[in-house]
Amino acid sequence: MFIPKDGQYLLAVVKATKDKKELFCTSFRYTNPDDIKYYKKKGIVINE
Repeated sequence: MFIPKDGQYLLAVVKATKDKKELFCTSFRYTNPDDIKYYKKKGIVINE
């Protein structure tokens, strides 16, 4: 997920457990518009 904050974006990588009952964050960092374009092109953005 990309989270806008103060003119920048934070990237949160979220994974689900096998039974899909729980989510957990595996990574959380600042990112840039080029990363957003890359992930969108790969089709793995679930929220923007």
